[in-house]
Order: sequence, then structure tokens, then C-alpha cells
Amino acid sequence: WITVQVADASQLRTAMSMESYDDPGTTSAKKLAQYVNAAVALNGDYFKYNYDKGYVMRQGVLYRDALDGTWDSLIIDDRGDFHDVPEATSESMAEALAALAAEGRKPVNVFTFGPVLVKDGQIVREEDEYPPEMHYPTLATQRIALLQLGELEYAVVEIDSDGGNGTGMNLGELARFILEIYPDCRMAYNLDGGGSTHLIVNGKQ
Repeated sequence: WITVQVADASQLRTAMSMESYDDPGTTSAKKLAQYVNAAVALNGDYFKYNYDKGYVMRQGVLYRDALDGTWDSLIIDDRGDFHDVPEATSESMAEALAALAAEGRKPVNVFTFGPVLVKDGQIVREEDEYPPEMHYPTLATQRIALLQLGELEYAVVEIDSDGGNGTGMNLGELARFILEIYPDCRMAYNLDGGGSTHLIVNGKQ
């Protein structure tokens, strides 16, 4: 795990493979991180794999609004703060965005993967409360989570495995582990795991 403090919210950025939403080509997190000269990088929600699902906003540009209530969404606003939309629908996302606008905030990046693991220092769901469609909640595997700890302070927690042979963590274990390391975590959001799990620091995995 790694803790990251930034000076300005604009330093928290996203990039997509092939530089185009319409190009389904993928690349490794390491190559993409090196290409954009990221100090710290991690894989995201793999939205090109699920072209018919989710809400995709990258650097303020909306690419897709196809929410069906299956997954939790994460909004990162222009002040660098995290906001969750549990089991998001297009209607609940619109309500969340309207609430942000009322506070003078703008969405910059929106992920649809999840689930949200921790909020305000508390585990969001008990281990048996994760719906089965939320990315293999009971499977011990490689995992990665993006956390907000405080104002412009973040962390990444990455869990390795030996290829899925019963090692790694399930979602409940990951949530508890995050609170062991960061007991005051504001929010922790699960991102794409398995073979796509990569934490890159200064160009190295």
C-alpha cells in the first residue's frame, strides 16, 4: 500500500488506453503510467470490457450513461473529494450530480465498478451482504482499492495472489484489512482485480 498527498486536485487524473474511447484496444497499466509520466498509477474500472454498462466520465468528459443498479459508482469531484452512488441507476446518479452542483462542485471522473468497501471509517457491507454480481465478492483473488483519507490525501491498497489458487482476499477481507491500515479512511473503492491488478510507482510495478 502507498499513501499519496497532492498539492492540487488537478493532479488526480485518469488516462485511457489507445487515447480513444472508441478504440477497444487495451494496454498494460505499466505502459500507460510510463506514457503519461505518472508518479503513482493504478488500473481502473476496465470500462472498455463492459461497453454496454456503467457511467463513464474521464477528465470531465461524459462517455457513457448506462447504469442499471448493479454496481456502486464513485464520483471524484473538482476538489478531489470522493462521493459514492450505491447500486447506481441513471436516476440516482443524476440526483448525486445535482447535489454536487448545488454545492458548487463539478464531477471530473466517475467510475462504475466497486463496490464501495469503507465509508467514514466504517465497513459498508457485511461479508454476506455483497450481491453476487459485485465482482466475485467471496473469491480470494488479487484486488486493488483506491482510498480517500483526507483533503487531497489518498491511498492505494493492492493485494497479490499466486494466480487464483485460494490466495488473495475476498471483498470482506479487503475491507477489514483497509481499516487495519487506515482506520479513519473516508472512502475505499474496489477497482478491477485479478490479472488486471497493478500498482505502479515511479514507472515500476
